[in-house]
Amino acid sequence: MAGPLSEDLRKRIVAKRSEGYSSADISQMFGVSIRSVDRFCERLRKHGTLSHSKLGSPPGSSLEPHREKITSWIKQEPGLTLEELASRLASELNVHVHVTTVMRALSRWDFRYKKKALYAREQNRTDVQEKRTLWGSCNRTGTQASWSSSTSVG
Repeated sequence: MAGPLSEDLRKRIVAKRSEGYSSADISQMFGVSIRSVDRFCERLRKHGTLSHSKLGSPPGSSLEPHREKITSWIKQEPGLTLEELASRLASELNVHVHVTTVMRALSRWDFRYKKKALYAREQNRTDVQEKRTLWGSCNRTGTQASWSSSTSVG
């Protein structure tokens, strides 16, 4: 999608319209759609300006009001996945967001997803080693993931 047309071009379009040219003629002169010509004239009538509206969404996140609750969940259960967090937000707080939104919010709050290696004492037992050898074709590494924050929250 292209950006907004310059205010100078908008002024020239509206000036041609006030001179009596049709929208179709103006659209061909300036290489814009007929609808754009009509929209610029309507905008000047309604708002008194030809400036375009602000683009993009406002800064911040829909999760910002729930930051403390989310961080408390992560502190209680550091192994929570993004999907689990999104599901919990929906069920407990009635906030429906995509997992990407959760990921971006946590990243902004300086949370990083870390993998920590697990060491089970029983892995040195011979019976467990035999079972692991048989199971080894799956190539699992025995890691657990968890969230960590580089800054203290609270």
